[in-house]
Amino acid sequence: MFATKGKVGAKQIIPESWIDDILNNGDERAWNSGNFYELYDKKPIHYRSKWYVEHGKNPMIFGLGVFGQNLFVEPNSDLVIAKFSSQPLPLDENFNRLTHKGVDKLRDMLR
Repeated sequence: MFATKGKVGAKQIIPESWIDDILNNGDERAWNSGNFYELYDKKPIHYRSKWYVEHGKNPMIFGLGVFGQNLFVEPNSDLVIAKFSSQPLPLDENFNRLTHKGVDKLRDMLR
């Protein structure tokens, strides 16, 4: 529903203001001084309400779960990538980097 600003068809399910808050109100400076900045290769990202927002020409929203679960949404392209996993560790930095590199490659290929 990020890609549709909270709508399904013509019906507003999630308030658009909630989506806009996540997209626009994170603190990138706090992110840059936090623990995950290095993990995400110093990308321009902010964190808000359990969601990560990668800034740029085609912003991407993503959620990170335990054991390798991920959800990536690129609203401008109507792209959604879901990764289901059962990694041995709750958070594995190497698998996480590999996942994001794969998602970046898919995004590039689809443009």
